[in-house]
Amino acid sequence: MAGMAEVARGAGVKAEVVEAVFNELLRILCAGDAVRVKGFGIFERKLYQGRTLRTPVIPDSQVTFPDSYRLRFRQSSVAKRRLNVRLRSKAAKAARVGKKTAKPSPAKSLVKMNKHERYKAAKAAKRKQRGKA
Repeated sequence: MAGMAEVARGAGVKAEVVEAVFNELLRILCAGDAVRVKGFGIFERKLYQGRTLRTPVIPDSQVTFPDSYRLRFRQSSVAKRRLNVRLRSKAAKAARVGKKTAKPSPAKSLVKMNKHERYKAAKAAKRKQRGKA
């Protein structure tokens, strides 16, 4: 895992600059605003409601957890594509060579089908059966 010094070295800036960027990001998040980094994603804080739980060891004893904020990150579609480029290129290379990368997806099971799809599948099966007989 890379640290701030390695990230700074890779970007060609001082580690203090990278640290200042993250400190500013946290300051904005603490103020309640979201931070959008174009091509990377969105940082935002999310409130998790407090709760009271009973301990199974000691009867009639409760532990209370207060409300808390947590950091939430949603990646952008650009970042997702860049992360998965190697997987896509391997699949494309395997397709050119003629190798199979994965098993073909099985047909939908009747359990996962909705009512209309089950009706259509049953009708197609009857037609197929009549054609063979």
